Amino acid sequence: MNKQSSIQIAFTAYNRKLLEDVRNSLISLEIYPSRFINGKEIRITKRSELTKFLKQIGFSNPKHLNKAKMWNLAL
Repeated sequence: MNKQSSIQIAFTAYNRKLLEDVRNSLISLEIYPSRFINGKEIRITKRSELTKFLKQIGFSNPKHLNKAKMWNLAL
């Protein structure tokens, strides 16, 4: 049984410019990620923002799609 109580999408990169570009692109789509975490990661943690991400961007990886379904996120 999965004991994880929170859901999130994380993007990690050591290139600060790449992180800024990804974050700014998400914001331009009105998807609001966290500020930089440890200078190398951004996360989407709010359920409403996760739903927007899945509707506008989505996943092609079946593993991630199954996790989204498991958490009852709208696809």
